[in-house]
Amino acid sequence: MSRTGKLIADFEQLQASSTVAELLIDANDPRTLQILDVLPDAGLRRRRGPAGAELLGYWFMRNAKIFAKLIDVVKPVIASCAVRGRHKHWLEHLARNTPGFEVVDPVPYLQR
Repeated sequence: MSRTGKLIADFEQLQASSTVAELLIDANDPRTLQILDVLPDAGLRRRRGPAGAELLGYWFMRNAKIFAKLIDVVKPVIASCAVRGRHKHWLEHLARNTPGFEVVDPVPYLQR
């Protein structure tokens, strides 16, 4: 939790002095994604066996539900700027494997 708390504190500090576009550019930075990428799997390592697998299963189900809602409201292009960390990875995976969808890098649009 101390690592998560630091990430939240750092993000709150950025919010005070950044635009929404700047926050989203930071959220899509590979360094930010690498830090956030380990969070869901940490629960699996702490809880071995069925409890850890169930926790990770809920994480994947959450991503599938987010993607199902996106299908209802977006055009068949997902600019994955509104999600961070492991959500970004799995939502892009779902989009790449759903006919008619394309994943685009949001950073060039945010930099305009």
